[in-house]
Amino acid sequence: MTMQQRLTSDSGERELDLGKLLFSLLDHKWVIILTVLASFLLGLVYVSCTTPVYRANALIQIDKNNSSSLLGDLSNILSDKSMQSGAEVEIIKSRMVVGQTVQELGLDLRVKEKRLPLIGNAIARLFNLEDGKIAISRLVIDGTFTNTQLTLAVLSPTTYQVTLSEGHSVNGEVGKLLENDALTLLVSDIQAEPGTVFRIEKLQVQTAVESLLQKFSVADKGKDTGVMQLTYEGEDPTLIRKVLDSISRNYLQQNIDWKSEEAERSLVFVNDQLPKIRASLNEAEDKLNQFRQKNESVDLSLEAKSVLDTMVNVEAGLNELTFKEAEISKLYTREHPAYRALNEKRKTLIQERNKLNQRVESMPGTQQEILRLTRDVESTQQVYMQLLNKQQELKISKASTVGHVRIVDNAVTETKPVKPKKALIVVVFVLLGGMLSCALVLVKMLFNHGIQSASELETHGVNVYANIPLSRAQQGPTHGYRPRFRKPRRGSDGLLAVKDPADLAIEALRNVRTSVQFSMINADNNVLMISGPTPGVGKTFVTSNLAAVFAQSGQRVLLIDCDMRRGDSHKTFGSNSAPGLSDVLSGVRLPEEVMLKTEVEGLDFISRGSKCSTPSELLMHPRFADMLTTFSAQYDMVLLDSPPILAVADAAIIGKHAGCSLLVARFESNSLKEVDASIRRFMNNGVTINGAILNGTVERYSNFYEYGLHHHYSYDDRHD
Repeated sequence: MTMQQRLTSDSGERELDLGKLLFSLLDHKWVIILTVLASFLLGLVYVSCTTPVYRANALIQIDKNNSSSLLGDLSNILSDKSMQSGAEVEIIKSRMVVGQTVQELGLDLRVKEKRLPLIGNAIARLFNLEDGKIAISRLVIDGTFTNTQLTLAVLSPTTYQVTLSEGHSVNGEVGKLLENDALTLLVSDIQAEPGTVFRIEKLQVQTAVESLLQKFSVADKGKDTGVMQLTYEGEDPTLIRKVLDSISRNYLQQNIDWKSEEAERSLVFVNDQLPKIRASLNEAEDKLNQFRQKNESVDLSLEAKSVLDTMVNVEAGLNELTFKEAEISKLYTREHPAYRALNEKRKTLIQERNKLNQRVESMPGTQQEILRLTRDVESTQQVYMQLLNKQQELKISKASTVGHVRIVDNAVTETKPVKPKKALIVVVFVLLGGMLSCALVLVKMLFNHGIQSASELETHGVNVYANIPLSRAQQGPTHGYRPRFRKPRRGSDGLLAVKDPADLAIEALRNVRTSVQFSMINADNNVLMISGPTPGVGKTFVTSNLAAVFAQSGQRVLLIDCDMRRGDSHKTFGSNSAPGLSDVLSGVRLPEEVMLKTEVEGLDFISRGSKCSTPSELLMHPRFADMLTTFSAQYDMVLLDSPPILAVADAAIIGKHAGCSLLVARFESNSLKEVDASIRRFMNNGVTINGAILNGTVERYSNFYEYGLHHHYSYDDRHD
């Protein structure tokens, strides 16, 4: 299979596995380390700029057994404790409780000193700067401005300027009411330096309540303990304690008020029933007295007395249930277990009363009548006495109402902030930095189609003459270009073969010299063309230093810069670009007139010459072929530095006159497809590429891994 066929068959495939990915991470270890370090510093900056958040907590106890209503213990026995707890939580979070706290502490008014965004608070904490304070006793804003910000600038210890959101400004004095169409403001005190600016925001009460509830939580302390923990978080340790204490007090007070109101409702009911029951009792007593006057000798038998006592007790029970039903109907529906239990008890008593009535019907008529009248008197009297007793109980209960809630622990603010979790945040930043850097490195590697080893070229049928390692001695010029990090810069500081002949790059070029000499044995002439796929591959560096290496071996060498468009080989030798090749091919100058003797013995140089608009036509002129024929006879080696083949067609024209042609590819810069396209273009023009040079190679862990994996070992550049 020819070089062209092997390249075309698979020019885009590259094996990737986990090992190569891991070694690629090692190649970029400093990028990863620096990214992780930057993430660590960024995490420190973030936690420094974040305002600390504190937490306060309080404990309250709910004792449902403490009840002064007419329900007695019925609802306590049958009620669901979890439902009670859930209901109390919602009451604590209600607008009735929280809204009162908002108004008491003025939480619908936000006042904050204006600082630099992001870093302002961090600077204040770093230098222990105290916040400026202003006391606002009254602020009323027109409804169209609610939930918008005002700006208050301190002019002096006693004066200030307020700016509304739409830009209207007005001046005011401390202690004096400021009124206009938009707002009413009373600032009672200013403790801030002149020039301090405050942001003031007046919220709707509902908005302030919702904002407070976002940082407020209530949770049961244990199961069925009746103890609940109140928690509130905020930036001001003192304020959050006050907020929690206020909520606890307001909840306690509303419970007491509700209990007092409950006793009042029951007392109203009893007071309303007493006159009615008293009238019924008087009527029953009158009827009994009248009956006895008519029937003087009538008296109750022992059986009748027993039935009477039982009936009175049953009626008392029914009356008691009636009172309870009047109270329980205000709390529960008829489907509630407490209500159903009451109805079941009433049914039982009614059945008992019906049985007693049947016994009474079997008695003589006189006995029945006196029994009925006596029952009415005694049962009504018993109900009346019950109401009198309940009236006294309710009066005492109302006067000494304490509710079923008590504050166990007042609010206390934790000494250390709960947010931010500094250590955790820094760790997260470091982890994210490491993950991001690794991901970027892997993605970059996956999408980097540049040639990473000579084995890739050899696997696809390209004869690699040598790997030219990246020279550390020349970092600025093209030959010192670091792939993937910065673009190459044109020009040079001289021949590396002269400045540092022991450099690894020069050692590799000596290998190229040997390989070229063997390739030239059967060549048509001693002309060597060196080209590349694209600009910036280091072709000029390779050509000029290879010419010097040939000359240092005792040969007479001529180097011609055939890139009449952008050639810059003259900079390597410290000469001018003109006159040169273009002038010779144009017939303006003779070759001897443009030839330069270099500092390397045996090495002559011809620069590109004056700029011309038709370099391809000049190269196709017979003068070029004649000139090369002449120089080939005069020199042991003629090197042609040609333009990149994928950029212009000049290299294909030049290659027809060369006995040997080489292609320079840049490590991790040129792809196999570019090399394939270059070789195909040369072959289409009748030029054979004898081999390639991989320039600017860098030792990487991933390349070592690949060589080991495929058991392919390239030339190892090292000093003896």
